[in-house]
Amino acid sequence: MEIKQSSGRPKRDFHRWERDADLTVKDLHTFDLAAVALDALCYFVVGRWWQKPGADRASVLVPALAGIYVFSAVGGRWHYSISLFSIKCLWPPSLVAAALLIVGVVAFVVVLHAVAFYRDGVLLGRCVEVAATAMIFVLPVCRNSSFHVHHWYWTWLIGMHANRDCWWSTAAGAFLWGGYLNGVAAWGRDDVLGCERSLYAAVDQGCPFVSTRRVAAVDVSAPDWRTCSPAPR
Repeated sequence: MEIKQSSGRPKRDFHRWERDADLTVKDLHTFDLAAVALDALCYFVVGRWWQKPGADRASVLVPALAGIYVFSAVGGRWHYSISLFSIKCLWPPSLVAAALLIVGVVAFVVVLHAVAFYRDGVLLGRCVEVAATAMIFVLPVCRNSSFHVHHWYWTWLIGMHANRDCWWSTAAGAFLWGGYLNGVAAWGRDDVLGCERSLYAAVDQGCPFVSTRRVAAVDVSAPDWRTCSPAPR
């Protein structure tokens, strides 16, 4: 297998959409397709899409396409990661304002779902589902200093719980699925633990380009968000 040297920089095309310049369809198929299929299955089951009429209708396609467009446009204007270091030390005020707006909209939709689930008599069951997904997909990684919230991750994680059979819940789930598709297609399904996960896999599988001596000298610590100090090299 040929190891490519990544440029480490996003590429901006003439439409001003940003993407990973080193990501190819072959890479996506080889390294990400199986995980994406499992993500889709989880989204389908937890999101109750199997109870809905189908995805080939305007009430699903339009929000999904809107999600793809919005996340592409946001990435074209601001390309910053979602981590404690980036938020505190790198984000410009305009991005902070946009993020607060997004958080407000998401919180409003969450409250709408909670009220609707309470009226339907299923709030406890839905809370158990949220807790279960958090225990499986969030708690094992969120305390790690390398934790990086890719937008494919948070749109997938939140969107699957927009599972009430009504137009606004379906639209919210479809919009966030569009955000997931944008993240995976533009950047790949990068691991939320980044380089730490890559180093662990390389060492665990005895990759020939990694030795114990080299690993001892490698520091994959995240930058210190408290002091805005860069990660040690």
